[in-house]
Amino acid sequence: MKKVTKFTGLLIVPLGALMFVQAYFFRGESIDTAVIATSAGLLGMLPKGLVLLISIGLAVGAIRLSKKNVLVRDLHSLENLAHCDVVCLDKTGTLTEGNLEVESVRIYTDEREFLRLMATYLVRTDDNNSTYRALSDRFERTEPYESVSVTPFSSERKWSSVTLSDGRTLLLSELCLLLNTDFPFIPIQITLIDAVIEAFSAFFMSFERNDSKVEGSFLGSALRSALPNSIVIFIGCAAVFFASQRLGLNHAQMNLVMYLTVGIISLAGVVKACMPINLLHGFLIIASVLGFFCAVLLFVPLLQLPHIAVNGALLLSLIAVPCILIALRLKVPAPEKFPLPVRK
Repeated sequence: MKKVTKFTGLLIVPLGALMFVQAYFFRGESIDTAVIATSAGLLGMLPKGLVLLISIGLAVGAIRLSKKNVLVRDLHSLENLAHCDVVCLDKTGTLTEGNLEVESVRIYTDEREFLRLMATYLVRTDDNNSTYRALSDRFERTEPYESVSVTPFSSERKWSSVTLSDGRTLLLSELCLLLNTDFPFIPIQITLIDAVIEAFSAFFMSFERNDSKVEGSFLGSALRSALPNSIVIFIGCAAVFFASQRLGLNHAQMNLVMYLTVGIISLAGVVKACMPINLLHGFLIIASVLGFFCAVLLFVPLLQLPHIAVNGALLLSLIAVPCILIALRLKVPAPEKFPLPVRK
């Protein structure tokens, strides 16, 4: 969660500045209009419900564990538990000998580079604990890198590090910047998509029982899940922008078709997240679809949306259908894990 908020925070500041400069200085908009357009563009990037959803999910998990006589002292320990296949409980010294041994290694980078990094750590660090001895027995000390600083292990930090001499230790808004056009939505329109499509289904699905093991890191999994829809939304909005000029759509109709395209693609993401379909998932899909389109029809003045024209409806159908199919089919595969054989 911290990684996601930090990642989006690093993007929002420079991207928001660019969008404001583009609107105010290059397009000559008033400062009020520039601020509203910039805030609308940034509103969809903020993980507004992330903290709430994660906190609720962890709290529900803690309550369920308490019914099994398990005391949870730290909510975030549930996330670590979700990555486990087997939990071994032992009174210290009864079954264990206090000797650590590396059984297997899974690497996510070049194997030669990984071995050099491990060799660097073993050669440069000042540690001499059981973890260091286990790593020393498992890995060679060949071709270490040069280091500039070493942080030894401590019980308070629970980590140690070696710093090498080389120092190693959002698409729709970008489209608007590239095309020098205003952001097509206003904040209330983004809020509708956030509330009805994203927050509603995610809130109820967070209470659903899931005994499967969590794979990979949280940030990597979140990006892999969001990237397909982001790509399709970027392509869909770009297609609407260029096709609107050929079909003679005015600016308001183009923004309307873009908004409906984003909403439909987001609904496809809800359907994708609800697979396989069960009673709860079916209810969430139907409620999300009806909720979005009913809100668009009932709150037209509040959302400041025009009535769709015939050529706008035609363009929407031509773009939305292939976008839905692509969004449902497109997936970003998780990185493969290559176990490193144990040295005999």
